[in-house]
Amino acid sequence: MNNTRWIQSVVTSALFALVGCGGASDASKGPVGTVTGKVTFKGAAVPSGCVVAFQGMTKGSGAGSAIVVSEGKYTLRNGATDKINSGTYSVSISPPPAAPVDPKVLDEYMQTGDASKMPKEVPPPFPAKYLDATASGIKVEVKEGKNELDIALTE
Repeated sequence: MNNTRWIQSVVTSALFALVGCGGASDASKGPVGTVTGKVTFKGAAVPSGCVVAFQGMTKGSGAGSAIVVSEGKYTLRNGATDKINSGTYSVSISPPPAAPVDPKVLDEYMQTGDASKMPKEVPPPFPAKYLDATASGIKVEVKEGKNELDIALTE
């Protein structure tokens, strides 16, 4: 994967994690659930800072994201709420950025597309297929109420 595409993936994932997708109002239409879990690769927790993104596959399901904390644990968010619509979701996992991104550098990148000042690509600590929700092959079902959805990445 070239550096620009990797940066776009990280920036997009970070934006999902920071602001969510769809907003709280989407999570009030029909049954909703909360999602927590743990992400592992070959049985070991993925690094803190990885981003888990759920993309809805069923009409009205929306999207949600989370930043992995210690021991691979995550709590999914949908904007300002921890509720997400029930439904089927495809999942992607993105590695943490190699270094903190200066907001001015990020703004410049978003306006110009010049990635020269952005952190350099660091290979993900798991296969690259997990960077894309379609290619990852991970599909989960969010049900009404509490959902504990552990995600085990393999080769």
